[in-house]
Amino acid sequence: MKKTIQKEVVVCDECGTDEMIFHKCNGCDKAFCFDCNKTKHTGKTFEHGVYCSGSGDVYFCMACLTNLMPRTKEILAAFQTVLFLRNEAIEKHTAFEKRCKDAENKVQEVLEKYQIK
Repeated sequence: MKKTIQKEVVVCDECGTDEMIFHKCNGCDKAFCFDCNKTKHTGKTFEHGVYCSGSGDVYFCMACLTNLMPRTKEILAAFQTVLFLRNEAIEKHTAFEKRCKDAENKVQEVLEKYQIK
């Protein structure tokens, strides 16, 4: 038996495919597939949390990031604060790891110096 159905699909505004459409611009509602975003860098995802990401993240295409509207500026300013805090956390963790490694190396040196096993 054959049946005719109408189906509405979202297609990538860059290449026209209807597969793996993971990115939709929060500024202009253009949709982009995974491949176009990865290879052509069609936009940028801004994560909503300092320690997590997910359903609160926003995505803006490069056109909207280039020609900022007032609404987009306010949204990006809020997400920039989160981005700065994410980077700060990474830097502090990196410095902490370096201090840990230095302390462990010092202990190892002392153990070797006094021949403690």
